[in-house]
Amino acid sequence: MYSKVDLAFIIAEAAGIGSRLDFHVLEWNPARAFYEARGALNLTQREHWCYYRLAGDALHALARSTLN
Repeated sequence: MYSKVDLAFIIAEAAGIGSRLDFHVLEWNPARAFYEARGALNLTQREHWCYYRLAGDALHALARSTLN
């Protein structure tokens, strides 16, 4: 978990490098309201992004296969 100081540093770095900061928050996490109150957009609802993970057997099988 990040402190407010850590978060302020991350935000300042992102603003200095580019024009956006993307991050993930679990659906049940009350921090979602904190971020949304400060202007963060929920891309799941707005842009219909889906978050995926490859792990375990599926990851290893894909690594062994050709993607062509």
